[in-house]
Amino acid sequence: MNSKTTDKAAKHEMSNASAEHYSYIDYEHDFKSDSKIRKAAFEMAHNIREFEINLYWKRAAYFWTFISATLAGHALIETRTFDSQGILALLLACT
Repeated sequence: MNSKTTDKAAKHEMSNASAEHYSYIDYEHDFKSDSKIRKAAFEMAHNIREFEINLYWKRAAYFWTFISATLAGHALIETRTFDSQGILALLLACT
């Protein structure tokens, strides 16, 4: 067998190996030797990070909307007179 056939067989064997049998040295060798793997890992990490940032902004927008609505309700209660003003204030404070 030539070295190319042996390399292909070794890579195929590594790809079928479980995580328990894939050592750090194997990982380091494969990661450093193959630029396609590095590029794919970078792109995956980048996509995950973009997803996390997107979720952060969605969550922040949700909370700012909730806080704004609560503040507007509080301002409405303080500027006008209602029969149940104390109960409404307590309700807003609890939210």
